[in-house]
Amino acid sequence: MSDSNNGNNAFLIAPFGVFIYGSGVGVLTVYPRATGEYRAYLGSNLQPVKITQGVADAITDGGMTLERVPIRAPELPPTSKYYTSHWAHRAGNNATVHAANTVRAQYGWRASNIQMGLHGPGLSQNLWTIPNTSEVVQVDLSFRKWSA
Repeated sequence: MSDSNNGNNAFLIAPFGVFIYGSGVGVLTVYPRATGEYRAYLGSNLQPVKITQGVADAITDGGMTLERVPIRAPELPPTSKYYTSHWAHRAGNNATVHAANTVRAQYGWRASNIQMGLHGPGLSQNLWTIPNTSEVVQVDLSFRKWSA
């Protein structure tokens, strides 16, 4: 992720073995100064997720970088407040929480206002409205980062 002065950062996270995602990568238009990464974790088969060329192009055209994370996101225990019993939602929550912990470890106090878009009853959603539209998108992970 590139530094930006008091800038916004956004992540979209792919936690599955095959990822079909049609739009959503235009979310960076919400905050024109945002930088972003599209993090693709290993799938349930421990293989890299398959991302079509069209989605890969949309990621880079949207100003994001594609980062392939060479691990499967650690499972959240059932006692975690972010755990959900739905397998697909749980995979997404696993990846989102792992990415948030990575941001905290990497940036420390320089990362603030960390917001996660999680799935499951009673869990937080990180909804952004794209300016000049009524389109609302959920961002997996966003935060502000301070740098000199």
